[in-house]
Amino acid sequence: MPFVCRHRESGVIVAAWQRNVYDLPYYGVLWWETGEDAERESEARLSECGYDDISSWETVEVTESRVKLMNVKLNNNDARTVVLERDGSIQVSFERP
Repeated sequence: MPFVCRHRESGVIVAAWQRNVYDLPYYGVLWWETGEDAERESEARLSECGYDDISSWETVEVTESRVKLMNVKLNNNDARTVVLERDGSIQVSFERP
């Protein structure tokens, strides 16, 4: 199952501009296939996305369908952020942590 970075306090999931398999740009959730990959690469990706306090983030495991749902909620709009609440619900916000 995929792993994503979640802000410990706000629940925000890290998203960024990326390129799909067709080399088209899209704004979506950053995810890794394994926890080891996430732990190894997340700090650099968080810095690239402009997040300074790396210790405020945790790596969490989610299903692939949840990643897809988060990307749908982002709607390819970098003004939006996705929040994964403690109860598992997914919300959209326009604030960054």
